[in-house]
Amino acid sequence: MELFRITRSEYQNDLSGIGAYYHGGRWNTPQNAMLYTSSRRSLAMLEIIVHWQQPIPPKGYVVVVLFVPDNVAITHVSNPPATWYEDQQWSKEVGDLWLQRNDSLLMSVPSAVVPDEKNFLVNPAHPDASEIKIVHLEPFQFDKRLF
Repeated sequence: MELFRITRSEYQNDLSGIGAYYHGGRWNTPQNAMLYTSSRRSLAMLEIIVHWQQPIPPKGYVVVVLFVPDNVAITHVSNPPATWYEDQQWSKEVGDLWLQRNDSLLMSVPSAVVPDEKNFLVNPAHPDASEIKIVHLEPFQFDKRLF
């Protein structure tokens, strides 16, 4: 399986989840390392744009293409509460508990931006984390019309 992440170029080789460790995210609280990835490049782009607070496009970003073997364990979040995307406390608890259990490398979660599409969270502490490989890096330019 290929997964995608769009990140600043200085973090292109970092799969440790350190950003989420320091700042938390929708699916984790601070002090819990997690790597956020998407099933598509376009979804990864939307996940950046939705948080961007500037009237100009971000610069210095790259697409990181990851290869994950098809046989790794995946936990699926299906049938979340109707207002899950508004209740970040719920999603943080789900993500933190998943990290604690450490029973799968990936957790498939709905995107809050496009709920019918999937993001994949990576547990960098899972024994299979070393199976994830960066297979391609490509510069990414955000279209100015999006801002």
